[in-house]
Amino acid sequence: MIFVMVVETEEDKSKLEIIVQQYGRLMYKIALDVVKNHHDVQDILQDAFEKIAKNLSHVGDPYDKTTRNYIAVITKNTALDLYRKKKRMWNKEVDIDGLARNQIPRVYIQTVEEQEKAFVVDAINSLPYK
Repeated sequence: MIFVMVVETEEDKSKLEIIVQQYGRLMYKIALDVVKNHHDVQDILQDAFEKIAKNLSHVGDPYDKTTRNYIAVITKNTALDLYRKKKRMWNKEVDIDGLARNQIPRVYIQTVEEQEKAFVVDAINSLPYK
């Protein structure tokens, strides 16, 4: 665990290990509820544990309800940050559905899904009008 290296005292290391064991599944579930992607959850958990480790002085008893709430808030906010970041990236992409038929750009580098979508649009455009 890389984040254990940021804590200085043995007491803090022990506290962080308890937090990982006690709340790891809860954090995983919270992150998964937000991003719906197991790969992103791993990044979120790493970032959340790093934030918790850096702010370990704010954590009292690791078994306390306030600690649980604090960890849940950090995890949810970290997940929301990643979700918003990815959403901004998606919003910058061209929306082929929103374009008029004659405005569809010819894109040479496309993902498989975009290629399939372009194929269907081209096939529909080539149909004769009645």
